[in-house]
Amino acid sequence: MATDPKKAARIQEVQALLDAFSQKHLAPELAGYVRRLWEQIGRKRNYVITGGKPEVWASAVVYVIARLNFLFDRSRPNYLPPDVILDFFGTKKSTVSAKAGEIEKACRIRIGQEGLCSPELSDAFTLVQLPNGMVLTRQMAKEMGILGSPEYEEEEDTTATQRQLPGSPPALPSGTTRLYTLEVCIISGPIARSFAEENEVICRTIQIRGDQTLEDLHNAIFAAFDREEQHMYEFQVGGKGPMDHKARRYVLHADMNDLVSGKKPAGEVHHTTIESLGLRVNEPLGYWFDFGDDWWHQITVVAIDEKVEPGTYPRVIRRTGESPPQYVDWGQEGQ
Repeated sequence: MATDPKKAARIQEVQALLDAFSQKHLAPELAGYVRRLWEQIGRKRNYVITGGKPEVWASAVVYVIARLNFLFDRSRPNYLPPDVILDFFGTKKSTVSAKAGEIEKACRIRIGQEGLCSPELSDAFTLVQLPNGMVLTRQMAKEMGILGSPEYEEEEDTTATQRQLPGSPPALPSGTTRLYTLEVCIISGPIARSFAEENEVICRTIQIRGDQTLEDLHNAIFAAFDREEQHMYEFQVGGKGPMDHKARRYVLHADMNDLVSGKKPAGEVHHTTIESLGLRVNEPLGYWFDFGDDWWHQITVVAIDEKVEPGTYPRVIRRTGESPPQYVDWGQEGQ
C-alpha cells in the first residue's frame, strides 16, 4: 500500500520538531522514547495525524513521554517543567494535555509501558499475579528469581498490567468484599489566595471496594481533583492524619527502600487492598501527592458497608469546592 504523501510529510515535519527539542532538552534515552512513540503513532492506519498544528503533535508526544517517566516531578532526575515544552513549541497547556490524552487512549498507553519509559520504571509498574491471588511487581519477581525460572515464559501483552506465574496453589474462590466511603480533603498545597478565598473547603467523597487497591484510590483522587500530570505519591495509615511519623507508609515500588524515621514502608500501593488496611469508621489517613509541590490530603473513613451495590468503582459521589489548578501562574496571581 502506497504511503499517503500528506501523512508522510506530517511524519517528517513533526519528527524534525521532536529532534530539535530532544537535542536541546532530553537525554539520549528519553529522546529515543520520544522517537519510538512518534513512529508508533505514524504506523497506526486509522489514526489521523494530518490535522492540527505539527507543534501541538510534537508537544503532545513529549508530554506523554514526560508523564510516563515522571519528568514533571521536581524530585526526579531529568526534571522537565511543562513550560519548557510549551515555550519551545509555542503551544497552550490545555490543548497539549488534551492531545496527549488522546494519544494515550489511541495507543493504549499505560504507566510502565515497555519501550516508552526506563526499564526500572517499567518493572516497578508492571505487576505479575500468582494464581492464588498474590500480586508482585515485576521487579520483585525478578529479585525473587521467579521470572528467571526455566518454566516461566513471559507472554507478550501491551495492555494488561498483570501476568500469571506458574507453580502456585490453585486460586481460592472469590470472596465477598465491603464498600468504603472516604472523604478526601485538600489541607495544603500551592493554592492561590484568591482561589482559597472562594473555596474554603475542597473535598471529594469517594466510594471504593475493599478488594481494590491504594493505587486505584490514588487514580480516583487524581481524576476527582481534575489533575493532569502524574507524580510520586504515598498513603499514610494508622496515624492521626497526614505527616504523622508514626503512621504506616504505603508507597510506589521505587520508594520501598526509602527510610523515614528509620522505618521501611509498610507496603506497595500496587497490591495493598483497602480491605487489608483494617480501617475503621472515622479513622484518618494521610495522602501526599507530588513530593515537589507537596499536595497534602486528609482522608476520613465516612462509612463501611457490608453490601456493595452493582456499579463501577471507585466513584465520586460528592464534590465540595472547585478543583484547584495543579500548577498556579503566580505571576498572574500577583503573589
